[in-house]
Amino acid sequence: MFSQHLQSVEWLNIFGIAAMFLFVFLFFAVVIWIWRLDKNYLKESEKLPLED
Repeated sequence: MFSQHLQSVEWLNIFGIAAMFLFVFLFFAVVIWIWRLDKNYLKESEKLPLED
């Protein structure tokens, strides 16, 4: 019954499209953020678990 009610709402498709654009935007933002990280910071961070 609930799914039949939601299928009758035409503007509900906008939420799916908006969620897809939000996911894509956040994905690329994180990829760019990681790509621009300081390489020296990454080198120091990867050695942290091995230090006493």
